[in-house]
Amino acid sequence: MAPLQDILDQTFETTRGALAVRAILAADRNTVFLSYPGDFSPVCTKQFCTYRDMWAALQAVPCLWWGINTGTVEQHTKFRETHRLPFDLIADPQAVLLRALGLSSWLRPKRGVALVTPDGTLAHQMSVWPWTYPTPDALATLVRGWMA
Repeated sequence: MAPLQDILDQTFETTRGALAVRAILAADRNTVFLSYPGDFSPVCTKQFCTYRDMWAALQAVPCLWWGINTGTVEQHTKFRETHRLPFDLIADPQAVLLRALGLSSWLRPKRGVALVTPDGTLAHQMSVWPWTYPTPDALATLVRGWMA
């Protein structure tokens, strides 16, 4: 597993276009990565639509938010547009970034969250059971706690 610092110049397809990891990271605040197993699966769709519907709770945390899994950018674009998601998605088909974030298992991406500082340091990460996810309020509280 390559540390995050080793892949800062590696480029990934995103719903914003091709970006290096250092361009994905916010320069002025922390970045939160939300990993999830798959676009359009029932639990992932419910999770991300819940985050969309309660976006104000997440926006109140001064972070940049990204979704990430091993799907293609085409799948991500359709998923984001279909469900009007307010945050962008990263395609990581080889799970390179997911591994560096500690959010990849041997079978698929873990459902989890990682906090990365502007300089590219992985500050915190947490995985949850595949069929559960933190509510927006719980996620906001978790990330705020990590930043304290």
